[in-house]
Amino acid sequence: MIVLDTETGGLDPENKSILSVGCVVLNDNLSIVDEFENYVKESDIIADPRALAINKIDLEWLKENGKSPAEVITNLEEFLSKYYNKKEKITMAGHNVGFDVGFMKRLYKQGGAGLEGYESRFSHRTVDTASIIRFFMLAKRLDIPAANSTDAFKYFGIEISDTERHTALADARATAKLLKGLVGMVKEPQEMKEVKADVSTPSEI
Repeated sequence: MIVLDTETGGLDPENKSILSVGCVVLNDNLSIVDEFENYVKESDIIADPRALAINKIDLEWLKENGKSPAEVITNLEEFLSKYYNKKEKITMAGHNVGFDVGFMKRLYKQGGAGLEGYESRFSHRTVDTASIIRFFMLAKRLDIPAANSTDAFKYFGIEISDTERHTALADARATAKLLKGLVGMVKEPQEMKEVKADVSTPSEI
């Protein structure tokens, strides 16, 4: 599967822009084998200042360095084609992944591929680490303040610098480590309180 994260201009994909896409490809051992990131320059960028304060994306920089939605789709499709054939629908994982799905659908619409283009490439089935955490909390098997990514990364000892936090690729990497940590809880339930994620990045392979 892939673990994906988006940075956006707000919460609603109907009226806010997608600003960046980052994803990592995982092998059967949930180790990262490759990664992708592109910044998105929509023709009319719509962003809430509160969202920009979180993701720290400078719109003037984005206008100069970002790629059009069509270019991003082409680049992403070329990247994914190294690991998936065209007939294989890709399962997407993420933290509160429904949010990212909404903005990925916006990307495909903005890029001219339409909803059909998105649905032909990605499965309707997803893996949401936030939902997995909530399940473990309900089962009284995970003592964590909340299912948000900040608390989850801290619990599993996943380090991410302030400068990288809320960038699409860094958050995708961290979520991949979180997913591996959650799977580790099932594999080694007696050690679940000491599970630490250990996902290799391409530079470590």
